[in-house]
Amino acid sequence: MEIVGEAKNGREAVALAEKLLPDVIVMDVSMPELNGIEATRRIAAVAPRTRVLALSMHKDSVYVREILKAGARGYLLKDSIDRDLLTAVRAVAAGDGYLSPGLSDAVLNEYRWQVTNPSTC
Repeated sequence: MEIVGEAKNGREAVALAEKLLPDVIVMDVSMPELNGIEATRRIAAVAPRTRVLALSMHKDSVYVREILKAGARGYLLKDSIDRDLLTAVRAVAAGDGYLSPGLSDAVLNEYRWQVTNPSTC
């Protein structure tokens, strides 16, 4: 693995993605100037082969759902970064998805709610 760039905000992340075309971007969901969700959406348009791994402190399934809809291939919680970062980057680089284990309850609860309330989705 090689780090090829670092962005201070979402706008810079999009510009660097288009210029450098990295294999994987670790994207903070709460970026200044342009949040990570919108930056991910734009990166998917300008660098479609680049895979995005979202990094966030938010365990709320809304953040997970929105950034995955924007094109991210994985979601890593900041509190698990020490032990799971390399695993998550490798999974996303290989084309697999990755969700932090701490997200399972939130994602499963949202799924159950959608299945039992299909008319509100």
